[in-house]
Amino acid sequence: MSDALNVIKEKTKRDIFKFNGVNPTAINLEHVTMITVNGKTITFSFITNGLNIDMESEEIAKAVFDQLLNVWASDVVA
Repeated sequence: MSDALNVIKEKTKRDIFKFNGVNPTAINLEHVTMITVNGKTITFSFITNGLNIDMESEEIAKAVFDQLLNVWASDVVA
């Protein structure tokens, strides 16, 4: 799972998640309004749009979703 997800901490205490893959993507959880998981796809909703990240498997998607939710809901570093 560590190859699929990296957490980048900024001095501003924002949690930036980088998803590695064909098209690496970084998401600032400060702007997320909702996160859902369906199969191997994690969907992030923002005020104006959404973004889907396909993981390698459903198991990885669920584990990454749980990690995202824990960081998003608290001040704990992943």
